[in-house]
Amino acid sequence: MDKSKYLDYLQITEFFLNNFEKIKSVEEIKRNFDSKIVDITEETENLSPEILVENHQFIGQKHYDFKFFENNNYWGELSVDFIDGVLRNVRCQLFALGFIQNSWGIGKKIQYISKLFSDNFGKANELDYSIVGVAMPPGVKNIGWIDKKENIFITLRSSINQPNIRNYISIAVEYLIENHKLLIKK
Repeated sequence: MDKSKYLDYLQITEFFLNNFEKIKSVEEIKRNFDSKIVDITEETENLSPEILVENHQFIGQKHYDFKFFENNNYWGELSVDFIDGVLRNVRCQLFALGFIQNSWGIGKKIQYISKLFSDNFGKANELDYSIVGVAMPPGVKNIGWIDKKENIFITLRSSINQPNIRNYISIAVEYLIENHKLLIKK
């Protein structure tokens, strides 16, 4: 693949950290990342319409999916939701390609992102999804931050060197709802 088409995961993370409140349309996202992201919204809608309806049921909600490659070792997915013209949710995931997975690269990104968000929002909270009935595979780590000023909830989920789980990192940024506070381990 042409290296000019690669997009660094950290570049995406920083873009949404710095612009979450300012982004008003999917076109702004497409313009910013240009040909480095591929719109796969139609493909994902055709893949599982029942899941789409279940997960994107708000009136006025528009959901978009994109695929990108960071390099020959990693590929990712970027999903965004707009409700009534306002960016409400962002999820960006990065996965290792192939059988020989580079956990060092993912580990470095986790460290960088943890520091980036902790510097901006304070110490991370460990999250427990079992409280809301969601079971996580062993070895999956979940931490989160709350930006009280902007009313935003940020989660960082990762798995490295776990049997039967591909090395990955996932960031979600969304508007804070009361249930998010339940996830924080006491």
